[in-house]
Amino acid sequence: MCGHRGKIAKRALVALLVAGQAAAQSPDLAATGKAVFLDLCSGCHGERGQGVNAPEIAAVPRKLVAKAVRGVDQMPEIEVTEAEIDAITAFLATLAAP
Repeated sequence: MCGHRGKIAKRALVALLVAGQAAAQSPDLAATGKAVFLDLCSGCHGERGQGVNAPEIAAVPRKLVAKAVRGVDQMPEIEVTEAEIDAITAFLATLAAP
């Protein structure tokens, strides 16, 4: 079980690094993502993804963003395009930066 957790942690780290690189390479994409995030997500997740009435989501990988916007647990489905998912993910990656 412990080895499995290590693999998951490594995969999560790689996902964060890739997302961070994508955001660094595409400041326009992150800026677009910020606008979409502030419009659709910040009411519950906070302006910096810190969580207000919903979980903290700063720097989550694209796969989780894509799953969440389709509706999961208490979160309702949100109609966004694949490009908007990419943009939101790029913005969230910027929130992990020190």
